[in-house]
Amino acid sequence: AAGGWDAYEAPSGMPLLQLIAQPQPWDAVRFWLCDLAEELSASLEDGSMPAVLELDRVWITAEGRAKLLDFRPPQLNAKSDETDSSRSGEPTASDAAILLKRLAITALEGPIVSAEEAQSRDVEVPIPVSAREVINKLGPSAEPSIPVSELKRFKTQAASVSQAKRAAVLAVCFAVPLAFAALLTTFYWIEARVLREHPELGELVGYLELYHSFDEQDSRRTAIEVMVADKFRELVEDSDVWSKTSVEQFLSHVGGRQLVERMVESHPNPTGAQVGNAFELLAPSFHEIHLATTEFYSARLPIVFLALSAVFVVTFVMLPSFLTVMLMGNSLLLRWLDIAIVTRTGEPASRLRVLWRNTVFWSLALIALGVFIGVAAFGRRTFALTLLIVWIAGTLAAERGLHDRLAGTWLVPR
Repeated sequence: AAGGWDAYEAPSGMPLLQLIAQPQPWDAVRFWLCDLAEELSASLEDGSMPAVLELDRVWITAEGRAKLLDFRPPQLNAKSDETDSSRSGEPTASDAAILLKRLAITALEGPIVSAEEAQSRDVEVPIPVSAREVINKLGPSAEPSIPVSELKRFKTQAASVSQAKRAAVLAVCFAVPLAFAALLTTFYWIEARVLREHPELGELVGYLELYHSFDEQDSRRTAIEVMVADKFRELVEDSDVWSKTSVEQFLSHVGGRQLVERMVESHPNPTGAQVGNAFELLAPSFHEIHLATTEFYSARLPIVFLALSAVFVVTFVMLPSFLTVMLMGNSLLLRWLDIAIVTRTGEPASRLRVLWRNTVFWSLALIALGVFIGVAAFGRRTFALTLLIVWIAGTLAAERGLHDRLAGTWLVPR
């Protein structure tokens, strides 16, 4: 009762004004804002608010936490011209809110801002949309209490769009089209193998495709039936070949085995005259019959896969992406992943800018696919692999992808 004691703390670190020689990342600044908000809120409640609320009284510890001092740290030998410690009167909640906003703008952008400037401007760097909204509300229109709970939320939320999330965007964009392309390429390979084992099936498919191209009343359909019954009767009667599932799959898109069997049954014994007449009637189309299917199945598998990939990417990803951007200002995929597209100042990118970003991104993708198709056709696979690696590295860059750099955009969490 007759005495007392004083407690002192000597945390390692440095003054904020020494640390902000370079703009600081939001990943660090969010913790400083939360620490000061909690301390200022507690000081308002128990009446222990420091007489001066200035940036030169903020100390950043070696662990990356912020503390508010009652005095200027000795490391700051000369008073900074940008600070304003001459304000009189006891600091209010509004003063505390303005200090938090000054801290955010100064730390994120670099130059020290005054209290008056902080009240009249917004944060102008790409940070999460929700964080920017909360910080910009700090100032003359601030609530009587400091938004501690809202600032604390930022400690657990993502500070930036991670490389894993960027990879997820690409994976979702390309996984489904590539999977479909791989599936159809597999079917193509199976059918090409069947054609190599039974070349006569190629000619048969040519006849059936021509058959479906004519009207039902066209006499050339009857001529095709006669030719099929004459040329392919032995194939139909060879149960070892005709009963194969692969043969049925090969013929499925032109009517299947049932159509051929019906033609053979309808013309059990075509005469030489019937075959001759049919031959003359179909003579102009023989070149098409013999070459169409053979040429179709002569393409190399890498070319087939890449061509199908390009078609599916354009049809099922690229065009819907442009449509959603025109309607909503952002792609559904980025919205689903809680990602926003902003400009250098942190403001939402305009619809026109996002469209330009999409154009650059998909142009790069299509150029890459086009080069791969060319490489698959003419060789030089090493060059294609190098191009792929460079393109992916540019797109998955830690800060921004190549398309973001060209469009002047940033990806930030919502």
